[in-house]
Amino acid sequence: MWVEKYRPSNFSDLCGQESIVERLEKFVENPKEIPHLLLAGPPGVGKTTAAMITCKKILGENVIAKLEDIDTDVDLVNIFRPSNETPEIAQQAVKIGAKVIWLQFGIQNQKTQKIAQEANIVYVSNRCIKQEYQRLFLKVSPVFPALKTD
Repeated sequence: MWVEKYRPSNFSDLCGQESIVERLEKFVENPKEIPHLLLAGPPGVGKTTAAMITCKKILGENVIAKLEDIDTDVDLVNIFRPSNETPEIAQQAVKIGAKVIWLQFGIQNQKTQKIAQEANIVYVSNRCIKQEYQRLFLKVSPVFPALKTD
């Protein structure tokens, strides 16, 4: 809780990373030309904070660290994390009253499935939500033929 309460919310609040901040500020000036970014370094140097500020500047949206910090109803929690991290996220989804837990293509976890089933939450795993939308509603083949499961 302390980390989120006192986390910097603007580039000007970041300390000790002046050269990085200067580059990120230039990137967000022209977001259509932003390169792929890889923020590396030891824990505690501000990688996550820098990424959150960058996203907020580019997208105009807040990046939220925990599901329970979302201040509106959530129907579906779409998880793009490694399988071993999904049970914790599923527990958060139960707390906020989500109706669906969706694990993306290549992700499945029996503990997460059990958490969902015990809470009467629909559980989907190893499926790409975009691919399923296209298949069901647009009646088109997947964008990535390698992901075809037929």
